[in-house]
Amino acid sequence: MDIIEYDSSDSFLQRAAPVLARNEAFTGLIYGVADRIGRISDPDEEVEPPFLASVEQNGDVLLIAVMTPPHRLILHAREDTPDADALRALVSHLRASSRSTPGVLGPRPLSESFADTWTRLSGQQIGQGLAMTVYELRKLHPHDGAPGVFRHATDADRELLQTWSDAFHLEVHGHPAVGQEVRAVSRRLPNGNYRIWEDGGRPVSFAARSRPTPTGLAINAVYTPAEFRGHGYATSCVAALCDEILTSGRQFCTLFADVENPTSNSIYQRLGFLALGEFVEFDFE
Repeated sequence: MDIIEYDSSDSFLQRAAPVLARNEAFTGLIYGVADRIGRISDPDEEVEPPFLASVEQNGDVLLIAVMTPPHRLILHAREDTPDADALRALVSHLRASSRSTPGVLGPRPLSESFADTWTRLSGQQIGQGLAMTVYELRKLHPHDGAPGVFRHATDADRELLQTWSDAFHLEVHGHPAVGQEVRAVSRRLPNGNYRIWEDGGRPVSFAARSRPTPTGLAINAVYTPAEFRGHGYATSCVAALCDEILTSGRQFCTLFADVENPTSNSIYQRLGFLALGEFVEFDFE
C-alpha cells in the first residue's frame, strides 16, 4: 500500500480528478478545498501545511485525503465499501508523521470506518459532530416567491454579513466562529460570492456561492435571522441563486443540509434538490 503526498493542489487534482469525476457533485467538497489551497493563502488559518494525499495499490487510487489544519481530514474512497487496508495505512501514516488530525469528514460509511480505525490504532476517543445530507440540483422547480428582490452583496454589507455569518456558525456548530467567518467574508465578498434577499429595502436573508468544480458550483451559508423567518425569504434567495448558477452554464449546484433540520431540508427538496448521500463529522478527543 502506497501513500503519496502532493506538494501542490494542481498535482493532487491531476491524480484525483478521474476518481472524483465519477460523482462530481458528491465529491465537490474535496474539489473545492483543493482548488482553494491552490488559489488562496490564509496565514491566519494555516497552522501547518495542507495535507493532500492518495492511498494507492498497484497504481490504483483507493482513497483520497485532504486536510487544511486546524480543520478535519476530508476523505473520499473509490468504492462504496472502504478498503480496510487503505484506511489502516492512512491512519498509520498520519500518526507517524505527527500531523495534527482533529477529526474526519466524509461519506458516512467511510467516515465511520476511518474513525473506528483511528480509535483502534491511537486509543483516542471519538465524538460525532454534524450529519449532513449532500444535495444536487440540475433543474429548478417552480415555487411561490417571497416579497422582495435578489441582489449582489456589496462592501456596504460587510458588517451585516459578518454578523449573520457568525450567527449562522453558532447556530449550526454550537460554538462561536472565533474570527473564522470574518475572514471568510473578507475573502469571499471581493469575489462577488454573496447574495442577499431584500424586502422593503431591508436585508432579510443571504446565501453564498462557493467551491467551483469542473461543471458545478456549491451554495453554502444560507441564513435568515430568526426575526425574519417564516416568510419564504431563504427559499427565494436560494432559488434565485440556483437559477443564476444554472443560467451561467453550470450543469448543477450542490449544498449540504443538517439532517436534523427539517425546515431547510424541505425547502431544498421543494426547489428540486435531490439527496446524493450523507456526510458525517467525527472529532478525535
